[in-house]
Amino acid sequence: MRRRVRVVYSLNHHLKQISGHVVDKRRNLMIPDLKTESMTMQLREQIVEQRLRAWISGDPNGVRRAALALFLHRKDLSIEEIHEYLVRSYPVTYHGVGGMIGLVSSRIGILQGIRDEKKRCRIYRLKEKDVLCVKRILAS
Repeated sequence: MRRRVRVVYSLNHHLKQISGHVVDKRRNLMIPDLKTESMTMQLREQIVEQRLRAWISGDPNGVRRAALALFLHRKDLSIEEIHEYLVRSYPVTYHGVGGMIGLVSSRIGILQGIRDEKKRCRIYRLKEKDVLCVKRILAS
């Protein structure tokens, strides 16, 4: 009797982890993983800057820039606080802001998420090592 094996693919099934690098099988690229310890600070900054510039370039109305600037002015922010600030000037939804901040936190890696037990939500802050990079990008 044969067993049937069910393969479940994630959204990133084309990405494969190999020795500290993420391999994109669709484009035959080896992308350094930001979580490895062997990466130099200079290389990490270059990768973060490249990812941030690409992310901001897809921003037609300035919402992403405004969200990053908000992190430079205030230290700890929840999704609710970011949404309250952005909704004054931009047509954004709460879930859209949450998705945007989640992407910056997980994919680009410049935000640190901390669980707040009192409010029962996640508080985000800009990592200290990425403050200068964000300032440089927002200035250009």
